[in-house]
Amino acid sequence: MSSPAEALACAKIELLLKDADWYLTDYSNVLFEYELADGTSADYVLCDRQSR
Repeated sequence: MSSPAEALACAKIELLLKDADWYLTDYSNVLFEYELADGTSADYVLCDRQSR
């Protein structure tokens, strides 16, 4: 379970992304639970128009 501080940070980040016209529900531009080259993972990764 995430902490209240982490949940608040996620909510703030999602609002900032929406203000910048990024939508986490646009699955063509967002990868969830993405594994990074160093073996760690990101909650989500934003991709450009070419899905990079």
